[in-house]
Parts: sequence; structure tokens; C-alpha cells
Amino acid sequence: MNELTNVTDKLVFKPAEISFDDSDIRTQLIELKSKYGNLVVSESNLKDSKHTATMLNKIAKDLDNARKDVKKEYNSPLKDFETKVNSVRDEVRELRQNIVDQVNVFKEKERMKRKDAILTEIREEIAPNYNISEDELEKISVEFNPSWWNNSSYTKEQRYNDIRTIFNQFNQEKEREEERKKQQKNNLQLIKLKLDSYDMAEHYQSIKYDYIDNEMSIDDVLEKIDRLHEDIESKKAIEKAKVEEIKENLIEHNGQNYNQETGEKVQIMQEITFTLQGSKEDIDQVAMLISKLGLKVLGKPERKEVVIND
Repeated sequence: MNELTNVTDKLVFKPAEISFDDSDIRTQLIELKSKYGNLVVSESNLKDSKHTATMLNKIAKDLDNARKDVKKEYNSPLKDFETKVNSVRDEVRELRQNIVDQVNVFKEKERMKRKDAILTEIREEIAPNYNISEDELEKISVEFNPSWWNNSSYTKEQRYNDIRTIFNQFNQEKEREEERKKQQKNNLQLIKLKLDSYDMAEHYQSIKYDYIDNEMSIDDVLEKIDRLHEDIESKKAIEKAKVEEIKENLIEHNGQNYNQETGEKVQIMQEITFTLQGSKEDIDQVAMLISKLGLKVLGKPERKEVVIND
């Protein structure tokens, strides 16, 4: 491959010489300092002082303009040189970048080839030995080390050790999760049996929510069921006692019950709560019968369709 000529071979640089004989002007400067260095401005010399300041300003301005003119001429070749060098440099960089981009594309293709080959190896040769399914492998893949396909120096033995560790950890976690689900299923069955023993099946969903979503321990859940049952039975006992107290204070007259203290007529009725299940026609007939008998429906009835498997 032919290479570009070394830049220094074609660079001709002759340091510019700038001469400035300041001896005369420094002599004049000494005279000016001697004459005006200790000048005290007063009303009598105010006009001359202003003229002197203007004259000194002109000298300083002439010197600065001379410096700028020389600098402009001095920098002109440098600007031309920089323009030429920068132009060639930019073209060289553009050429280099094109090659670098292609190198990176090639390296990325090689990396993806290594990745596909390694993933195929894992899927076909290693995963089956650990009973890892395709779906499970998809989840586990986020833990794979990119160095396996990014770094060709990463040995196969190192990769195998990493994979075995990942698969073993996954299987251990899977076993723990299966055991947890099994225990959860058993505990839910235990909860259901305890609720059924108390005739409190209607509370199953709320208790299940406490156990699963609120992460209550099974012991705490069972204790809560006991407390709930005690509260329900206590309320029933209180309500029953109130009814008995009222009944003891009743007198009967002409087939009607009256409060012997207030004289108010009192009816002793029964209230029952249950959930009916049957065909639409059967439920409609029950509703008609309830209406015909003049029974009072407390609360808003809720009717819904359910699927029963025989």
C-alpha cells in the first residue's frame, strides 16, 4: 500500500525576521518622561496639558497600528498554511472514518455470529441437561454475560462455568417457587376448611386477599378467622339477647303482641340469608313467590350467571 508523503518532507518553513530599532524612540521617551512625568495640571497649563495628552495618545496609537500591520503580514502565510493542511487533514480523516466504520460493521457481524453460535450451543447442548425449556431460557438470557461473544479471549471453559452457575441458580429458585406455590395451595385449602367449619365461606375472598396480597402469615390468617368468628358469634348473641329481652316484655291481646310498657304493637319475624342457584325460570318463580307472599327483601338482590360443570 502506498502511503502519503510525510508532511514534514513537503513543509518549507523559514522563520520570518522582524526588526525594530527602538533606540531613538526610547531616547525620546526618556525626554518625554523627564518633561511630563511629574506634570501637575493646573488652570494655567490646562490647555497645554490636553495638547500633550493628545500627542502621547497619537504616539501610542501609531505604535499599536504598526504592530497590527506587522502581525497581519506575519500571520498571512500561517493562515494559508493552516487552510491547506486542514483541508488535506479533513479528507484523510474522512477516508479513515470510512474504513473504521466498515471495520466496526465487520466486527459487529462477527460478534453476532459468535453470539448466535453460542446461544445455539446453549439451547441445544447445555439447556436440555438442566431441564431448561425454551421459555425459561428466554427469561434467563438476560443474565448472560456479553463478554461471551464480545471478547473472543473469553474461554469456552469460563463460559461453561458461568452457564452452569446460572442454570443451577435458576433451578434452585424454580424449586423454591414450586414449593412456595404448593405450600400456598395447601394453606388456601386449610383456610377454606376452617371457614367452612365456622360456616363463613362468604369471607373466603377477603381472607385470601389478606394471605396472598397483604402477605399475612398462615398463622396470622387462621388467628384472624378465629377472631372474626368470635366477633360474628358475639354479635349474634347480643342481637339474640336484645330480641329475648323485648319478647319478655310483650303481652298478647287478640292475637297481637304489644309492648306492655309503651303499648306499641310488636311483630316478631324471622330473617334468613342465603344464595340461591338454579335456572332462570326457577329463580323467576322464586322471586314471584316471594312477592306473592309479601316477604320483605332486605338489601339489593344481585343476580349473575355462573357456569356449573356436571
